[in-house]
Order: sequence, then structure tokens, then C-alpha cells
Amino acid sequence: MINFIYLNYGPNANLRRQLKYSFLTLRRFIEPGEHRVAIYTDTPDLFAAWPVAAVSIAGKVREYSRNGRFGHRIKLVVLHDALTRFGDAVLLDSDSVVLAGFPASAADRLRRGGLMNRFEMRNPAPELAGFEADLPHAGRYRYDVARSHMYNSGLIGARTEHVPVLKDAIELTDGFLDGAAAPATVHRLEQIAVSEAFRIHGVAIAEIHDTFLHYWKRSWKNYADWRLPGLLSPDWNDLTTPAAELTFTVVNIRLLSLWRSLQKRLPS
Repeated sequence: MINFIYLNYGPNANLRRQLKYSFLTLRRFIEPGEHRVAIYTDTPDLFAAWPVAAVSIAGKVREYSRNGRFGHRIKLVVLHDALTRFGDAVLLDSDSVVLAGFPASAADRLRRGGLMNRFEMRNPAPELAGFEADLPHAGRYRYDVARSHMYNSGLIGARTEHVPVLKDAIELTDGFLDGAAAPATVHRLEQIAVSEAFRIHGVAIAEIHDTFLHYWKRSWKNYADWRLPGLLSPDWNDLTTPAAELTFTVVNIRLLSLWRSLQKRLPS
């Protein structure tokens, strides 16, 4: 069994719609009892009628984000908890679409190591050159401009044996936050940290983007936020699969951008 994990906190309605749509696309391809879906949230009652395990992080968001300094740190804390609480787990960002074949593909690749969305770059933070830290499991770490790398964390998968990897990733994130990370890098520190933690623990990372779409680009998010209210039922607990799919095309995205530009120029 794989435990598919989502994270949702705060009052943002767009993020909740993104999560709901992603969950509905995932639900198409899993049978009841075959896999578990868990949602870590500060509003567990919101998911009481959903066929998920709702794990409350109410009152813990500030702690997990280092007093609000870095929200993405929560992803690593949640995945660490899921591995110890449920077992092998895959954390999916809400801004995602699950495609046919995903559960089997994720399970197959997870057997061979760690799992992340896609490779992005080597030496992702040159300003960290010379950074060192003592990690609880891997020991002494030094950022290596020749070997350090980063994968996109729109999806992170790990097995129970990787709990020490996630613990070191959290420690690395904290070290980067308190160290010399430049502002341009701060928003992706958890990506660097978990990629590096897998690397120094000798765990191969498999990419998964053929059956999983992470729409991280701002223009894609804007399109999704505009389109999803028309695709999803206004009844939060209506989990009927939408009749139409959320599709991203250059034409769709450019037309929306053009329309919004025209709206700003029109007299109110």
C-alpha cells in the first residue's frame, strides 16, 4: 500500500479547489482499500465526509514553518510524519493533476529509491558554496557545487526506511534558512534540502512526470484558479468526477491573460 498525502492549511479557497481537483483525479485510479489518501490540515472537519484520513495540524503551522519563515518546510515535516504514522508515502502538491497509470508507476519507481517530480538543475544555489552542517543521520554535510542538485518537489515519495533522509532534509532546510541562502533561493530551499538528503544517503531519485502533472507556473495557476470553479461542484462534499478536464494549452492561457489585460483597461 502507498499512502498518498496532501497538505492544506489556511483560508485560501483557490488552494482548496486545487486540492479537491487533484484528489478527484487521483481517486479515478485507486480502488478502495488498495491505497490510503491522507490530508494534513488545520481544518480536519472540512474533510470529515471525504474518504480520507484527515490528520490535524491545527496549532502546529507556525511551529512547522519556523514561525512563518518558510511555509514549504511544512511539506517535509508532514511527509516525515506520514512515513512514521502510515508507511510508504507520496506527497502530492495541490496544484497537480493525476493521470492514468500513476499509482502503478509510483509504486514501481518507489521500490527502487526516492521519488520526485522532475530533475531541475545542478548547483542550484551557488551562494551556498562552502555551507556545512552536522546532520543527525548522515553526519557532516558540505554543499558541493559540482555534485549538489535539485529536483522539483511538486511530488516527493519515500519509503519507511527513508525516515532518516527526511529528518536530515528538515535539518538541512533549517540550516539553509539560518545560513547564507540568497532571497532568490529561499522559496525552493526544501527542494534543495530533500534532493541533497537523498543524494548524501545514497538513495537514487526517480522522476515521475509522465503520469503526473504539476502546474507550478504562475500563468498555469492563474488559469486553474479561473477554470476550477466551473469544473467542480459548489457542494464541497460532492466528489463526483468533473465531466470536463483541466487542460493547459498555450491558447487557453494566453487568451485568459489577454482577457484580463483588456478588463484592466476597460472603464469600470
